[in-house]
Amino acid sequence: MGRKQFLRLSLAVVGAKLVGCGDDDGPARLDAGDDVDQGVAGEDMAVAEDMATAGEDMGSADEDMGSTEEDMGAPTSCSGDVIVADVSQNHGHTLEIPVADIVAGVEKTYVTGGTTGHCHVVTLTAADFAMLQAGGEVRVVSCNNTEHEYALSCAGTVTANDPAPTCGTSEEGRYPMGMCSGETFTP
Repeated sequence: MGRKQFLRLSLAVVGAKLVGCGDDDGPARLDAGDDVDQGVAGEDMAVAEDMATAGEDMGSADEDMGSTEEDMGAPTSCSGDVIVADVSQNHGHTLEIPVADIVAGVEKTYVTGGTTGHCHVVTLTAADFAMLQAGGEVRVVSCNNTEHEYALSCAGTVTANDPAPTCGTSEEGRYPMGMCSGETFTP
């Protein structure tokens, strides 16, 4: 059952209960002289009319409550479980960003994995995640020993460039060897 069908059914049930509760004179009772068929048919007709009206109202609510990933804060063009970065001067590094992290949009630090025997650390900010959600490109540089640029996009393939030396002799980005499992790391 889709969301649209669920909402319609829910509103129909609520509408039927409201119509049934519309009489404050206490519970409905049948007396010996009442015409049962007429009373039931009359109530059924009123419920049917109210449900038809609720269905019309639901039609306009459906239009107003259109469901899109964009409305829910999800990226508009990410598919699958992860996006994979293109890495400049690559010699076996991998960086995969879970789409769930992109949707969450909270700054996070990742340790690159791969077959190199060493690792690099990359931090994506909330602004980077917002750019990915909007279908843009994000480029970040890791700073330990060899600088690498990591190019990411939900909209398609991007190519990393060889970064200009930006890290100098800073210790920023240097983390102990053996952290190359690809897990996230919080400094």
